[in-house]
Amino acid sequence: MNQEKMLNLGCGARFHKDWLNIDFSSNSESVIEFDLRKGIPLEAASITSVYSSHVLEHFEKKAAPFFLKEIHRVLEPGGIVRIVVPDLEQIVRAYLFEFDKAIQGNKSSATRMNWLVYELIDQVQRNYSGGETIKWWNQDSIPEIDFIRSRLGNEFQNFLDSKQKNRTEVSVLSLVKKSIRKLIRIMKNMLLKSIGYSLEMAEIGKFRLGGEVHYWMYDSVSLTELLLENGFNNIKICKSNESEIPSFNSYLLDIDESGNTRKPDSLFIEARK
Repeated sequence: MNQEKMLNLGCGARFHKDWLNIDFSSNSESVIEFDLRKGIPLEAASITSVYSSHVLEHFEKKAAPFFLKEIHRVLEPGGIVRIVVPDLEQIVRAYLFEFDKAIQGNKSSATRMNWLVYELIDQVQRNYSGGETIKWWNQDSIPEIDFIRSRLGNEFQNFLDSKQKNRTEVSVLSLVKKSIRKLIRIMKNMLLKSIGYSLEMAEIGKFRLGGEVHYWMYDSVSLTELLLENGFNNIKICKSNESEIPSFNSYLLDIDESGNTRKPDSLFIEARK
C-alpha cells in the first residue's frame, strides 16, 4: 500500500513516514500543515485508510459532521476510517466504581474519584495550558500515581520523564529566560490596560481557540450514530491492537514497541465508506 493511500489527520508528534500526515501545525517535514477545520486538502476517493486519534473532540459539536464528511469524501469506496477519542463511558463507569467505594470510606477511591473528575471536566473548562491537571501532576508526591499511569499510559509517563529531566537541567540561563518572559508579560499587560483590555482576557481568548480544549466527548453509542449519519457503515468497536487497516500495529500509532496501549482511556472505533 502506498503511503499516499494512508492518511493520519491531526497527527501531532505521533506519525509514521509511510502515511500522509496532516496537522494544524508542523515541526517536521513529514507533516503537512493545514487547518483541518477548513476540510482535507486531497482529491475525492484518493485514500484507502484514514486514522485520526484524539482530534474529533477538539472540534465543536456542530463542526464534527463536516470533518467526518470530509473523511468520507477522500476515502475510496470500501475504505477504512479509524477514529480514537477519549471514552466518555469508560470515564463515567470508572468514576461510579470509585464513588461506590468512596462512600463506604475508602480514602484511596475518594482520591481516584477526584482525579476522574479532572479527566472528565478539566480539558473542557481550562483557560490555560495543562489546566488543573498539570497542577495535580506537578505535586512533589502525586496522589494515586499508579492509577493515573494505568489510565493515561504513555502520555503520563512521558510527562513524568520530562519533569525529572527538567529538574536536572535547571540553569542560570533558564532563570534569565524566565525573568525576561515575566518582564514581557508585565509590559503587555500595561499596554492592553491602556486600551481597556487585560492580558488575562486576551490570553484566555487566544488559548481557548488554540486547539487544546476539548469541545465535546463521545461514547460508543454517540460516535456510532455520528458515523452512520455521515455515510459510514460496518462500524466496529476495537481494541488498541485490533484493526482492519493492513499491518496497522507495525506503525505503532495506538500501541508502543512493547505492545502497550498508548492511550488506555480511549475509545477505538473503525468504519467503512
